[in-house]
Amino acid sequence: MLFRYAILLGAFLLVPITALYFPVRLLGAADRPSFVTAPELAAVFFFGVAYVMWAARFFFNAPKLHFGLKAPEAPLPLMDKALLLALGGAASIGVFAAAKYAFYNYEIGTMEANLIQTGLALFRDPAQSYPDPVNGSAIAYMYPPLVSAVSGFLFDVFDHSFAWARGASVVLSLATGGILLSLYKGDNDKGQKLSLFLVWLTVPIYFSAYPYTVRPDAYLVFFTCASVALLGRYLARGNMLVLLLSAVAMGLAILAKHHAAVVLVTLAVCLLAQRQVLAAVLFGAVAALLVVVPLWILDGETNHWLMKTMLLGKSHGLRIAFVGGALTDMPLALLIAGSLLFVKGRPAMELARNPVFMALIGSVPLAVLAHAKGGYGSYTNYLVPVALALPLVWGSRPVEWRRLIIIAFVIAGPTNLMLRTYAPFHKIAPVSAAYMTKLVAETKGPIMLARRQGFLLANDRVPEDDIGDAVYEFAQAGIMEPTERIKANILSGRYEIIASNREHELLGSEVVQYLFTHYNVDTTNEVFDFLFTRKAESGK
Repeated sequence: MLFRYAILLGAFLLVPITALYFPVRLLGAADRPSFVTAPELAAVFFFGVAYVMWAARFFFNAPKLHFGLKAPEAPLPLMDKALLLALGGAASIGVFAAAKYAFYNYEIGTMEANLIQTGLALFRDPAQSYPDPVNGSAIAYMYPPLVSAVSGFLFDVFDHSFAWARGASVVLSLATGGILLSLYKGDNDKGQKLSLFLVWLTVPIYFSAYPYTVRPDAYLVFFTCASVALLGRYLARGNMLVLLLSAVAMGLAILAKHHAAVVLVTLAVCLLAQRQVLAAVLFGAVAALLVVVPLWILDGETNHWLMKTMLLGKSHGLRIAFVGGALTDMPLALLIAGSLLFVKGRPAMELARNPVFMALIGSVPLAVLAHAKGGYGSYTNYLVPVALALPLVWGSRPVEWRRLIIIAFVIAGPTNLMLRTYAPFHKIAPVSAAYMTKLVAETKGPIMLARRQGFLLANDRVPEDDIGDAVYEFAQAGIMEPTERIKANILSGRYEIIASNREHELLGSEVVQYLFTHYNVDTTNEVFDFLFTRKAESGK
C-alpha cells in the first residue's frame, strides 16, 4: 500500500515540478521562466499527501486506510478514478499557484499596489484614498474600500509585505471551497464532494490565479457564498442570529465589489418567496446599512470622488470578448448548460425559494456587463457565477455531465494559465524585482510607473499618477485631464524614470518620439516592457 501511495504522490507532484522545465512552460511564459522555492514545494507536498490519503480509497478500493478512512460502499468506475487523478494534477497546479503567490513578497498583478495605496490613505488621510484625478492624482481603482482597507492594513503592519496582503486572498479563496461543499445538496457521496472541491482548486488558475492576488475577487466570492450558505441555514432552522450574520456577509461582499448589490436584491426576493417578509426587510436593511454608512462618510471625505471613481465603469464603452477561445470557454459553456438543465422541469416558485439559484441569477447580469465593458481582461467577473453554479450542477446533474465539466477544467485551467501571458502566472524573479526596488530608491526625482506602483510603495513614496489608470479607466470614461497632465509632464522632462508596458504608446506619437530622443531605453527589463531613464542633458 505504501508503494501505491508513493506512485500516486509522484504522479500528483509530477505536473507542477516538470512544468517548470518543459519548453511549453505551463507555469510561465517562454521568455520569463518560472522557478520554485522550498516553501512552495512544501505546500504542494502536504496537499499532495492529504489528497492521496483521501483519493486512494477510491482508486484502490482499500478496505481501510490511515486516519480512520474506510472503504467506499460502492467502488468508483475506472473512468471516475482516472478523472479524479487527472483533476488532482490540475488541482496541484492550483495549490502551487497559491503557494507561489502567498510566499512572494513583490507585486504580481497590475493593480495590487494601487489598491494597497488606497488602503494606506484610508488610515493616514482618508481624503486622499480616492483622490481627485482632475486636479490631483489618477491612482484609484473602481472598487469599494474593503479590500483596500484590509490589504493596506496588512501591508503596513507586516513591514510592507505584499505576501501578507496577498495571503488573505489565498486563504479566502481556499476557504470558499469549504463553503461550496456545504452548499452541495446531492448524494452524500465523498467521491462527488472530493471532485467538487478539486474542481474549485482549479477554478483560480482558470481565472489566471487572479483570485490569489490583491484584488476584490477572493473577497467577493467568499462573502457572497458565505451569505448564501448562512441564509440557507436560516431558512432551515429559523435562527435570527444566522440571518443577521448572512446580512453582514452580504454587506461585506458589496463593500468588496459593488456588483454584489444585485445579489442582495435577489436573496431578498428569495426570502419573500418563502413568505418571510420581516426577514427580507431585516436582511436588506442590515446589509444596506453596513454599506451605505461607510460609503456615505468616505464619499464626503473625498469630495464625492469615491462614488465617481466606483461608477466609472458605467461610462466605459462595450468591448465584447470571449474568455480565451473555444478551449478555455468550454467550462463556462458547460456550467451555463448545466444551470439551464437545473431549471428544466422545476416550478418557478421552487427556484425562487432556492438561495443558491437566486444568488446565481443575481450574480450573472453585472458579470456579463463588466466583461463586455472591460474586455478580455475582465473575465474574472465570472468567478462568483462559476462558484454558485458548481454545487447546483454537482447536486442535480447525472454523472456524465459532471465528467464533462471535470474534463473541461482539467484542460482549460492549466491552458488558460499558460495562454494569458500578459497577466502571467509566473512571478517576476526576485533579483529583477530587487533591482527595480533599488533603482527607485536611488532615484531622487519624480518617477512615473504604469501600474506596478509597489516599487514606489516599497520606498515609502506615494504615486503621483498612473499611466494605466489614466488611459484605461479615466480616459475611457471621458475624464481626459489625467492623460493630458501626464503627457505635459513627460514632454517637459519632469520624470527621471518612466516605466511602461506599452501604455506610453497610447499618449500619442509626440510622446513616443520625445521618450526615445531624450531618454535611455531598456527593453530587456523583466518587470516593465519599456524602462526609460532620462539622459543627463535632458534634465530640467
